[in-house]
Amino acid sequence: MSGDSNGGAWVWLTSEKKEDNEWSLAYYSIQDQRLYFKVANFTEWLKLLYRSKGEVIRELDKDYILGLG
Repeated sequence: MSGDSNGGAWVWLTSEKKEDNEWSLAYYSIQDQRLYFKVANFTEWLKLLYRSKGEVIRELDKDYILGLG
């Protein structure tokens, strides 16, 4: 995991039991030390990335929970 310009990082939730090993992803806020915006798997994350043409976290944080503006 590496931090992004918003003070967080996308992480795989590998502690989940998955038969197909398609782990969910969630956005980890380094400042809050909390997970936000769980995404079903990497394929869904890529779809969001393509649709947003920018940062996935900004696509999901429409209510400004993280205050990304």
